Amino acid sequence: MVSQISVTDTGIAQPEELYQRVLAVYESLGYPPSIVNSWAISAHDVPDLLAAARRAQARKILEVGTYVGVSTMLLALACPDARIVTVDPDLPLEIEMGATGSALGGVDARVTTLAIARTAAEKLGIADRIAFVKGGFAVRETFSSTLTGEGELTELVGPTVCNRDGPFDFVFIDGLHTADAVSADLELAAKHLTPAGFIALHDCVGFWGANVRAGIMNFLARHQKFRFQHPPFADLWRSLGVVAPVGSKALASTGFAQPVVAAEQLPALGETFSAMLSALFGGRDVIEVYVGTPLLPKEGGAWKRVSVRVLSDRSSKNINADLDRILGQVDALKQPVIFSADLLDFAPSALVQNLLAAVAFRGGAALLGVTPPGETGIAGPESKPAAWLVDAAKANNLAAYAPAALDLEPARYALLPELRELGRSSRLASILLIAPAGGFTDARGRQLAELSPVLACEREQAELQRVHLTAGYRR
Repeated sequence: MVSQISVTDTGIAQPEELYQRVLAVYESLGYPPSIVNSWAISAHDVPDLLAAARRAQARKILEVGTYVGVSTMLLALACPDARIVTVDPDLPLEIEMGATGSALGGVDARVTTLAIARTAAEKLGIADRIAFVKGGFAVRETFSSTLTGEGELTELVGPTVCNRDGPFDFVFIDGLHTADAVSADLELAAKHLTPAGFIALHDCVGFWGANVRAGIMNFLARHQKFRFQHPPFADLWRSLGVVAPVGSKALASTGFAQPVVAAEQLPALGETFSAMLSALFGGRDVIEVYVGTPLLPKEGGAWKRVSVRVLSDRSSKNINADLDRILGQVDALKQPVIFSADLLDFAPSALVQNLLAAVAFRGGAALLGVTPPGETGIAGPESKPAAWLVDAAKANNLAAYAPAALDLEPARYALLPELRELGRSSRLASILLIAPAGGFTDARGRQLAELSPVLACEREQAELQRVHLTAGYRR
């Protein structure tokens, strides 16, 4: 028997109680939590999912990836005024779960996922508000076709669903977890949002995190009017992220980092970059461009540092003024190198692109720290994926190079007793050298690898996975 649900004094049911009610229904149908939870949303993410849907005040919800419908049921119960369209390949459990090696626990594995979801919805009395659609949303591939190479493909139904049932106030993407599929799902869903609508995605952190984030980064690199937020990696088990237009109420204003002030700056980090600049460029002078606080020591051995502060402002007047100040210093020195640890987090894209054009014109170089979009409290409001910077460099006949990775390993090492700035969060997960295309040899005679957008993204996501594992170790 299913227990009654208590509500708060605002009349809103508690996520944990809704979750237990839904799991009880599946268990009554012969599907124990050990089977249902193998793919369904976990208890750690239920509060964030329901809070996001309620924040959207959703009346029309799109879900990509139903599986057996746990998140579908939760959304319908938490948003009683909403109608939900949920899309899934609707394959038998033995095909989809078998492709991942998941245990079936003796249940009837011939039953399809949507058949189970429909039965659960009927038992909960919410089937009349849910449209179950069989097929692929933005891609035809499924987990079985991706993981086995011989699995099932499905009919593409997303464009028809969006044109018929959209626009949507809230979209929840929890479908195929390849980077290409996530990017395609975002591309299609973003075109069919209401003006205040936004998108939530599952598994932005954790086992599938690198793939899901890579798909999000690919989308963000093409759509600079969207932003991304997810829980801190140190939270370990929370994995729900939000992609929303700039200014959306879905984006917590306190979720973006502020420029680092002097009291928060770790001297060891400045020393690390000072050593890297020397290894890359020898005694060339350095112009540090910053928004918050300069990072480098004033003197770097054979070279000198000149600091130029820029404003975090989108107006073209201030962008041009910032650029003029930077280039005034560049032209006053002989082949200086531009360095910044926070420009990509707080400066508008136009300033970065104009600066790269000026670097290319002068045959110069820049070493830029890249904090990827996403992590709450770490990424800035303008943080950009590494792939975006690679593309921006290429557009100006420049190339992006990866500095020698081993130079940074001591600064990222997880087993030290004290916390280091690098490696404890996503801050400065990538460090990219921007220089003329055709190859770069550093001051130590090492030829650096030129990066493509794909390679830059893969390196970025591998580092973020290490950040997550480091957080787990420190627990």
